[in-house]
Amino acid sequence: MDIIKILRAWSTHFHTTSILSLLQPAPQAFSLFSSILLLKEGSLIYQGPPEKIQTYFENILYFQTCSPEVGVADYVMACVGGGGRKGGRQQQQQQQQQQQQQQQQQQQKEKEGGVVDYVMACVGGEGMKGGRKGGRKQQHQQQQQQPRTTREFVATFLASTHGHALFSSLPPSPSSSPPSSSSPSCWTVHELHPFCTSSPLSSSLLLLLSREVTLTLRDSSLLLARLLQSLLLGLVTGLIYYKIGLTAFPSTIFGALYQTILTIAFQTAASLPSYFQARGLFYKQRENGFFTCLPSLLASTLVALPLVVIDSTVFGGIVYYCMAFNSGAGGGEGGMEGGHYLVFWGNLVGIGWAMMAFFRLTTYVCPTLTTTVAAAGVLTFFFLLFSGFILPRPSMPSVYGWIIWVDPIYYAYQGMYSPSLPPSLPLLPSFLPPCC
Repeated sequence: MDIIKILRAWSTHFHTTSILSLLQPAPQAFSLFSSILLLKEGSLIYQGPPEKIQTYFENILYFQTCSPEVGVADYVMACVGGGGRKGGRQQQQQQQQQQQQQQQQQQQKEKEGGVVDYVMACVGGEGMKGGRKGGRKQQHQQQQQQPRTTREFVATFLASTHGHALFSSLPPSPSSSPPSSSSPSCWTVHELHPFCTSSPLSSSLLLLLSREVTLTLRDSSLLLARLLQSLLLGLVTGLIYYKIGLTAFPSTIFGALYQTILTIAFQTAASLPSYFQARGLFYKQRENGFFTCLPSLLASTLVALPLVVIDSTVFGGIVYYCMAFNSGAGGGEGGMEGGHYLVFWGNLVGIGWAMMAFFRLTTYVCPTLTTTVAAAGVLTFFFLLFSGFILPRPSMPSVYGWIIWVDPIYYAYQGMYSPSLPPSLPLLPSFLPPCC
C-alpha cells in the first residue's frame, strides 16, 4: 500500500509512468491506480479506468453482480475464472445461493399462478407461465453468450467501447511505407525501417557519443574516485622514488619507469564487470535495429580517452616531478625539459588507452565474465613477461620473439626509455626481436 502511494506521488511529481504487476490487489490499493490492464493467459481482456471495470464485467456477464462484501479485484478474478482469494470464493458461493433462491421462488410462483395461467391461455394469452418460460429462455441465451475462454474475453473487449477507444487512439500506419501482413498497423517508420540502416554512420556515432558522455558525467562518484585514485597512487609512487634523478643506478630508473607504466596500464582492469554488463544493452539494441557494432565500439572507446588523459596527467605529473626527472639528479645536465615531459606523458596516455581497449576486447570475445577474467589474466601474464623488463631481450627464446610486436607494454617501455635517460646510461638492446 505504501509502495503504491510512493510510486503514485513519484509519477505525479516527475510526470512519469509507473507500471506495477500485481496478482490481486487489495481494494484500497486497487483504487489508487489510474488505469487497469487486465491479462488472461497473456492476452489483453480489459484496459481502462478502475472505476469502470466492475460495470464492464457486470454488462458482459449479465447476472453476475458484485456484492458489497466482495472487493472489485476479487470479483474480477472470479469472473475471468481465476477464483480469487477468499473473497472470490465467497462471491461464487453467494451467486450459487442467489440462483438457487431464484429457482425456488420461480417454482413457487408457478404453483400459485396455475389458475391465472389457465384463464389467460383460454382467452388467447400466453399467461405468466409462458412469460416466465420466455424469460428463462432469454436468460439461457444470454448465459450462452457470456465469454468463457480467453479468446472470447479478448473478442468481447475488442468489440466494446473500451476496446474501440483504446485502438482508435493508436497512430495509423505511415502511408509512404505500408506495413507487411505480419507487422502491426501502429508501427512507426523507425520500427518498419531500423535506425541503423536508415541513418548514416555519423548520426549513430554522435548519438552514442552523447549518450556515453551523459552516462559518464552522471556518475560523479566514479569520476571523483578515479581522480583520488590517481592522486593517491601518484603520491605513493613519487615518494618511493623521491628525487632519484636521472643519474641514479640504471636498474632503479628502469624500475621507476616500469612501475609508472603498469600503474596507468591496469587502472581500467577493475572495469571489466561494467564492460561485460554493457554487452547486454548492445545486443538488445543491435537486434532491434538501433545501432551496429562499429559506432558503438567507437563511441565507447572515444569516451574513455578523456578519463585516461586525466589519469595520466594527475599521476604522471606527480611522479615526474617527485622523481626529479625534470632536472636530473639535483639539477645536473641531462634533465628532461618540456619536450621530454610531453613524450613521457604521451606514452602514459597511449598505454592507458591501449590497455583499456584490450580489456574491452576480452569482454567482447569471451562468453562469460569468468572466462573474461581468466583470459585477461593469461594474456596479461605474457605482456608483463615479454615487456623487456622482467625478461631482457637477449634472454628471450627466439620462438617467443614475436610476442613483443603485439605487446603494448613493451612499446610504452621502449618509448619512455629513450627520452628519459641521459646518453651516459646504457641503452636497451636493439628494438628488433631476437629471432630477427
